[in-house]
Amino acid sequence: MNFVHVIERDNFTDMYKRLQFDLKNEGILTYPRDMPSREIANVNLILTNPRERLLYSRVRKHNYTYGAAEFMWYLAGSNKLDFIGFYLPRMKDYSDDGVTLNSGYGYRIFGQHEDFPDQWLNVVSKFQEDTNSRQGVITIHYQNDLINPSKDVPCTMNLHFMIRNNRLNLFVQMRSNDAYMGLIYDVFSFTLLQEHMMNQLRGICPDRFGNLELGTYVHRSDSMHLYDRDLEGVSRLMVESKMEVPNLSALDLILNTTELFKLRLDEVDLRMGNEPIIVNQYTGMCKFMAEKLNKILDK
Repeated sequence: MNFVHVIERDNFTDMYKRLQFDLKNEGILTYPRDMPSREIANVNLILTNPRERLLYSRVRKHNYTYGAAEFMWYLAGSNKLDFIGFYLPRMKDYSDDGVTLNSGYGYRIFGQHEDFPDQWLNVVSKFQEDTNSRQGVITIHYQNDLINPSKDVPCTMNLHFMIRNNRLNLFVQMRSNDAYMGLIYDVFSFTLLQEHMMNQLRGICPDRFGNLELGTYVHRSDSMHLYDRDLEGVSRLMVESKMEVPNLSALDLILNTTELFKLRLDEVDLRMGNEPIIVNQYTGMCKFMAEKLNKILDK
């Protein structure tokens, strides 16, 4: 059994398709929770350009309205069901109490806790103290998750930010990853968090971090798996002709901090008051997310 599987690409689409191919052809059949799946252990996905985070496919239908909403939910430091449930009502099926979601990554990353500090600001402080710090870690999976029964156990173990050669890299460790369904949204949100951290460091310490650049994104999973129910979709994906990718400039891919702050306010008006977001006031990834968030009003 090979315990090192590496896929390195400069865009997520090629990486995603290669991973599905490898899982279908090389994955070992396993039956966790009596659900047959093809698994490869210790998969390392290396995305050398984290801004190329989108999947371009006509076959694999995906919902970046949910992806944008999930990222907004993270930034709010929330674990509330009504927030993310506005965009994806079936999330209620994963709530233990009908009010919150146990994993609630945003609450674990940005939330205020009695027994440990705001983990996001703690990473910022570590880099302020030592640019070369190896302690820029945010823990998502708690020990309590192993002993407290829940419908929503975090799949992500930790996020590890590291600055080397003036580039901010992010290493994400997953205990388990649904390669066909969940990976799209994990990579979308985590690479945005990587860029958000870079922007925040630039803003807080311009003398030290003003020229900081976006580095590499590494997504590691102990169990990368493809459920047998998705094999037909993968087969169609493998024969899909390459989709023409939009001709995007560098500015079309950038996450702007000032615009992101405003988008968070506009998202509240959309969710609470059904007020559409004025898309043309945004650029880059904020414009992309604004367009996707507005689609919820079409339903």
